Amino acid sequence: MTHDEKVEDIKDEEVILVIMEYLKRRGHTKVLRELEMSSKLQFNLRYFKENLLKGRWDELYRYLHPFLPWNASKEGDEVYNLLGRRRFLEALQENRDKAAQILNLEFGRADQIETYEELKKMYVNRSIPNDFKREERMELFNSVNQLIKTALPMRSLKTFNVAEDRLKTLLHQAVEFQHLKNCGEEKREKKFEYKTILEDHICPGVSKRKMREEKNNESNNNNNQTTESEHSKKKSKNPTEIVQDSSVDRNILDSFFDDDLPLESLTNKEKG
Repeated sequence: MTHDEKVEDIKDEEVILVIMEYLKRRGHTKVLRELEMSSKLQFNLRYFKENLLKGRWDELYRYLHPFLPWNASKEGDEVYNLLGRRRFLEALQENRDKAAQILNLEFGRADQIETYEELKKMYVNRSIPNDFKREERMELFNSVNQLIKTALPMRSLKTFNVAEDRLKTLLHQAVEFQHLKNCGEEKREKKFEYKTILEDHICPGVSKRKMREEKNNESNNNNNQTTESEHSKKKSKNPTEIVQDSSVDRNILDSFFDDDLPLESLTNKEKG
């Protein structure tokens, strides 16, 4: 199995869960919520409940919608119906403009005509049901809680057990592996320091040694290329060029011709 294939075996979902555990432990709550919504991997029912009980409707809707889009299921539509009705009644007590906005936005659809007419009548008459109490948001949560558990995929409601500080543990293991793999003799040392996890670890002594080795290898390669080039030039010369090159040794010249033929005779023959 190749390195790339091994990397692909790591599940993206597990990577996200490990990151979520790190964000939660370090108190990066806002980033954690965004990751939950983006991945749709884990619906935080406690956060949903907190927003509902405190009447933070905009944030509640913003968090719920990625997990449970409009018109995704019958149960989901019922969740939005109950939330919208409660939101409308609370707004009707304090802000009629807000109540009108909620009425038109959440109930102004053809499939909500009966609910729309019912709530519109309350709006016009400025009437609120006698049994309505702001403190009864917990009852609303109990109602929508069961609907949400039915509407959402089981994966989003599953509780995953991630070991404490799992991300940092994995990073420490990775650095130790890089130390054993990259640092040669230095790997025998029990203690070592690393400066960053943004790149592979390598001990300072090993870095300097590797730089020297690379410089020596580069120098040797250049010398080998120069020798091969000179040898190639010499080999490509014809006998006439060799004779005319005064720097060529006489013994080399004699190797091209008969031993009994003097150099002067060869020169005269070439001129003739």
